[in-house]
Amino acid sequence: MWTGLSRTLGGGCWFPEAQYLAAIRDNINRKPHKLKNVLSHEKMRKEFLGNVQNNPEKVVKAFVSAKSNAESALKTKPKVSLKYRVLSQF
Repeated sequence: MWTGLSRTLGGGCWFPEAQYLAAIRDNINRKPHKLKNVLSHEKMRKEFLGNVQNNPEKVVKAFVSAKSNAESALKTKPKVSLKYRVLSQF
């Protein structure tokens, strides 16, 4: 984990319930640049993505092919209906 001026980043496993996962995936589908910005950060690339070059395609490929993400990262969003929006921002 590293701490910046006003941000803290940590990693680990989280297995959200289907409704929350659907909201996260929906948000990523609507605003993919936000996830790409997070993944492209120098410290994120160094700690979690094998220090891949700061290139959007390489960063996404490293994230999706990471051992912990190989089976589930960025798959087609599930067919779950949401009665309310869980996340307003990603």
